Amino acid sequence: MIFDPKGRFFVRKAFYDDLLRDAPEAKGQTLEPVVQLLLVSEAFIVGSRYPKALGYGPDTQLRFSIRWSGLRSRHLVSRTNFVYDYYPARESYDDKVHLELTLSIDPSRQEVIQKTTEAIQQLARAFSYTFTQAIVQKAVNNQLDRVVG
Repeated sequence: MIFDPKGRFFVRKAFYDDLLRDAPEAKGQTLEPVVQLLLVSEAFIVGSRYPKALGYGPDTQLRFSIRWSGLRSRHLVSRTNFVYDYYPARESYDDKVHLELTLSIDPSRQEVIQKTTEAIQQLARAFSYTFTQAIVQKAVNNQLDRVVG
């Protein structure tokens, strides 16, 4: 984590797949998109708590810049409790995906789901894949129940 004097906050994480000790052959080869979906939704939730704790008002807008890099030649795999078949997905020919999103300081559950859907769909396009809204909604709702309660 990096804090910036301009009020920016950065989180950098390695891909879950690159850290698996029981599957070292997966390093640089695979990507579990549901883990990415959960990380993004968590960033939205936790990211909204910081400015509230610092006393920013309800009209504050939060800007998120999300970047994935090192995607080229990876393929999607299912490694979570949510077992999905990514058979139609292709190997990524894009190396990077970048998007900018804005959320309110106190996002509703539906806003978090909608913005997470936007983010994960952008990532999935690099693999010629599309997530259904139901998959994203289920995973994000489970994450929100766990993180927010």
